[in-house]
Amino acid sequence: MKSKLWSAAVVIGTFGAMATAAPPPASDPGRAAAEQALHNAYGNTAKIRIYEERNVNGVRVFTAAVDDRNGEANATVTGNGDLLDVGRAEPAAALPPAVAELVQQLFQSPPQMVNMISSRRYYARFNIGNRPYTLDMDTTGKILDIEWVGEEEAGAANAKPTKQKKNALNEAIRDARLNLAGNSAEQKSVERKTPAKERRAANPNEEQQVRERFAKTFNQDQLQSIEPDPDTPGYYFIRSRNRVGEGFVIMNAAGDVPQYRVGVPRNELPQTVQSALATLFHADKFTSFQRGEDRIYRVNEMAGPQRVDMWIRSDGEVITVNEPIMPTPQAVPAAGHTGPRR
Repeated sequence: MKSKLWSAAVVIGTFGAMATAAPPPASDPGRAAAEQALHNAYGNTAKIRIYEERNVNGVRVFTAAVDDRNGEANATVTGNGDLLDVGRAEPAAALPPAVAELVQQLFQSPPQMVNMISSRRYYARFNIGNRPYTLDMDTTGKILDIEWVGEEEAGAANAKPTKQKKNALNEAIRDARLNLAGNSAEQKSVERKTPAKERRAANPNEEQQVRERFAKTFNQDQLQSIEPDPDTPGYYFIRSRNRVGEGFVIMNAAGDVPQYRVGVPRNELPQTVQSALATLFHADKFTSFQRGEDRIYRVNEMAGPQRVDMWIRSDGEVITVNEPIMPTPQAVPAAGHTGPRR
């Protein structure tokens, strides 16, 4: 099994289409729920300004500018208070080693902006005949992907590692859904198979630290196996299980988790996801459910007069590059500040 990582249908020149949200009515429970969820995620000291609202699958989705001590970023949340994407401004020094190496060696100047974006996803496993599949949905209940699950993903003991399709990420780029203005669009998870290359030997001390971090962070899950992640130096790939199903975690000795999935019961899925499953599918086909988060880095560079956005995974793989059409200041917040605010 190897993880579902973003193939990221990333914003491609769409900033110019943004519109400032209309002033909210005096009493708006949906907006209030969204604001409360954002404060819970960022803390009460963060400055939060909802500047856009849209409807996705009949669900109200709010886009907000968030300014904390590190700078500005964007987030999206539903009117039910369920988070879709959480962006955080980061200093360039905080980039993962593989991402930092790429950026430093490629560009002459340091990044103008760095955002770390965590995206919440939900997964449902089902079988058709003898073929297992995984349904990938976002928090609004929108279907992002349906993929066949290979032997390795299914945990077959005799499974052979399969090579990653080099163009899988590019093939999965779709039209931007604009849920997260300035951060992401329809980030679709794609299967990242374990590469058929020699696995890196584990460092016993490092592995023990990862085991201890996992036990504290995912205290409802039992570690089933652990091995060095072949794609991300310093990180370990952990198979896990809890009372309702299987999962996985990618983690390093410091406790950083760029990606995870944990088993969840159906009744703990967001109501929007439950409604979509009940409306579109035969309920008896689903065998298990998962909640997960994926992380990606948006790095903004100025190359002469050209402004370039790079969307990069933690292991340094570039998902896409685009030159955004920058909006007016009234449409979305400035996002050029990456240093700490005091």
